[in-house]
Amino acid sequence: MSDNNKSAQSFTVTHGISSNITYAVVDGIEIKLDVIMPRENLGGDPWWKMDAELKPTLIFFHGGGWESGDKSESVLQLLPFIEKGWVVVNANYRLADVAKAPAAVFDCRQVLQWVKNNAETYQIDLNNVVVSGESSGGHLALMSCLTNKSQTLLGEVVNENSPNIKAIINWFGVTDLTEPVTHTTNSEIPQWIPTADNLESVITQLSPTHYVDKNTPAVISIHGTADEVVLFSQAQILHKKLDAHQVRNVLLPIEGKAHGNFSSEDFALAYEKIWMFLSVDD
Repeated sequence: MSDNNKSAQSFTVTHGISSNITYAVVDGIEIKLDVIMPRENLGGDPWWKMDAELKPTLIFFHGGGWESGDKSESVLQLLPFIEKGWVVVNANYRLADVAKAPAAVFDCRQVLQWVKNNAETYQIDLNNVVVSGESSGGHLALMSCLTNKSQTLLGEVVNENSPNIKAIINWFGVTDLTEPVTHTTNSEIPQWIPTADNLESVITQLSPTHYVDKNTPAVISIHGTADEVVLFSQAQILHKKLDAHQVRNVLLPIEGKAHGNFSSEDFALAYEKIWMFLSVDD
């Protein structure tokens, strides 16, 4: 039996899942998330028991180029946090065929607000919330944490308050749309970005690096040096900006690897670095 299968089996008997919770309704579209919580199987009625302790919590956004993907595809990547007894919130957001930018950013901000509003119900420690995502989900994790209420984003006021974010885990995410993102050119604008005469302003506003300041949460990025889907230089640009503002950060290059094609050894190294990074108090 593989380690992943063992983890999945353990997960099913030690955790409860609240699936497809509607966290927002926009234009009649229900946008959903899952919550995975540690629990104890009592073997009889009542079958499950939750302890009273507040839990560190991970919020995760899937990848897919803002155009595809689903929260169901992220479960294996969440297992290390589940095994450590974290609460995990795994969220969908509106994709490009439903709504152009900045809709997904506003949805992800709404997830952060939902976590804040439901912390007591799900035993969430609001002083220990970490936000993560991969590829376009990494971009959305950064954007949702770096933008602030009362700012405007493409003419819309940024919505809701969010909990204090302890850290961001950026898995090979897009960080600066004003710089080349792929190995080809930057002329191929993602379907998610609306066409506009002021395109330069639009892509600047949709770039996480635009919002980095001294109040930015700590960031750890994991990125393959041979990535041609999201160039490794995207991570370098972000971390240079974080350094300039003296924000605690770590960039872990995965040498010679492309877009997320990491080995089990690569993932083991990444999670070792992640646990070390998260153990430091700012």
